[in-house]
Parts: sequence; structure tokens; C-alpha cells
Amino acid sequence: MLSSLEWQTLKEQRRIARLTMFYKIHNNLVATLMPLHVRGHTSPTPTENTLAYVIPYSTDYLRQSFFPRTAKEWNKLPQSVVQASTLDAFQCATICA
Repeated sequence: MLSSLEWQTLKEQRRIARLTMFYKIHNNLVATLMPLHVRGHTSPTPTENTLAYVIPYSTDYLRQSFFPRTAKEWNKLPQSVVQASTLDAFQCATICA
């Protein structure tokens, strides 16, 4: 039914919501500090973009919390997506990615 209506699954909706909040935090659009640090790649690697974050080692419990879980997904996004100039452009590109 979801595919015939061309709706996203709840899992995909949640993923996009997490990445959107991460984008807002990354670009200082919300009053929340980023507890993670940018790796500092000068050019994208095959698996990470230039704005990839360092994910510290943690227990399984903490690894599934917002920042480590979302940073892992953020790091895999294409360079063009993470460098989107507006929130709307980011959301549109995230849905297509």
C-alpha cells in the first residue's frame, strides 16, 4: 500500500527528521551545541564527505543515541547534500539520496 501511494516508510521519515535536525545543528540554525568534531578531510573520501564527523567509541547503548547514530548516516551522505545552501534544498536532496 505504501509503494502504491508513493509514501515513505516510518523508518525513512524518522531518518530524514534526524538528518534534518543534524543539518540544523551543524549550520547553527538551532541553539544546540554539536558535541562531535569535524574530521577535517580536504577532499571527500569514497565513504565520507568533507564535513564528516568523528564518532567516538561508545557502548551499544550510547552508540544508538542521536549524535553517534545520525553522524554515521551524515558521514555517508554525498558532498552535494551536506553542502546544501538551504534547509529545503537539504531535505529535498536527502529524500532523493
